Amino acid sequence: MHGESAWLTSRRYKDMRHSHMQPQAPAWLDWVLHHPPFFVLLFVATWALTLHLLGMISGWAILSKRFRFTGMFCGQSWPF
Repeated sequence: MHGESAWLTSRRYKDMRHSHMQPQAPAWLDWVLHHPPFFVLLFVATWALTLHLLGMISGWAILSKRFRFTGMFCGQSWPF
């Protein structure tokens, strides 16, 4: 009897594993995968916002205000 129930359990598991009810990707993930430019834009915006917030929280904004250079800069600079 014990061997039979183990066989039935393994058989049920195998049937469930191969059934038509496969796990589906979430709808948002499916949408993002079909719109790659939007994903890249969203990723870059999220990255920039995260870095900005970390800079504000960690005190870089206060340091830049306190130690601001008000003189004339003499040297090579690169326009962005």
